[in-house]
Amino acid sequence: ERKHRLPLFYASLFGIIFNQMAFTVGVGFTSPADAAIITTITPVLTMILAAFVLREMITGKKIIGVCASAIGAILLVSGSGGRAAALPGDNLLGDILCLASQCSVAVYFVFFKNLIGRYSPVTLLKWMFTYAAAASLPFTFREVGSIHYSALPAQTWLGIAYVVARATFVSYICLSFAQQRLKPTAVSMYNYCQPVIASSVAVMWGMDHFGWMKALSVLLVFTGVLLVTGTGGKRTVQEQ
Repeated sequence: ERKHRLPLFYASLFGIIFNQMAFTVGVGFTSPADAAIITTITPVLTMILAAFVLREMITGKKIIGVCASAIGAILLVSGSGGRAAALPGDNLLGDILCLASQCSVAVYFVFFKNLIGRYSPVTLLKWMFTYAAAASLPFTFREVGSIHYSALPAQTWLGIAYVVARATFVSYICLSFAQQRLKPTAVSMYNYCQPVIASSVAVMWGMDHFGWMKALSVLLVFTGVLLVTGTGGKRTVQEQ
């Protein structure tokens, strides 16, 4: 509907532009470990915002679940050795940008939940990414225009295709689908699964080893997710 086009623009600002651009630039100025640890604040911010804006109850189980998953994710990332990749002197700027990115995600989860529930995920993505492309082009057209596309190797094109098709399109489709069926705090809790999956892939590829600390971290993450999603995570029949 025409009246929802401006709110969809704002949704694209917080859900895509501020989120992705701030995080992408921020990661370049800090270590992967620091960036991953900062992402653990998203469910906390979402839970607080949802309590004020959507009157979502903050229960004891929910607090324990968020804290347990956050501790598990921090332990998992801290033991990965990613801090060695930090750029000296630039960590503060990178950390601030990554934090701004997570605040943007929390705002998107809470303030645009009702709007997202009105349309199909494909319709949402069509409008949000169109707005995002138009809004980011003035800041990126020089870099985009300076790339010699014919000189890019096939491996680079495959990497771009994966990022666009899987890491972006499929993930946002799933995210929109989940936002229509779960409360914001429950959706944000699955953010804690990212370091678990990344660590599991590293172990399978022989880049890391699986020890008792990783086992404890994974247990804490999934225990916290189960506690939150099992505590009013889904919408009730009255809310639907």
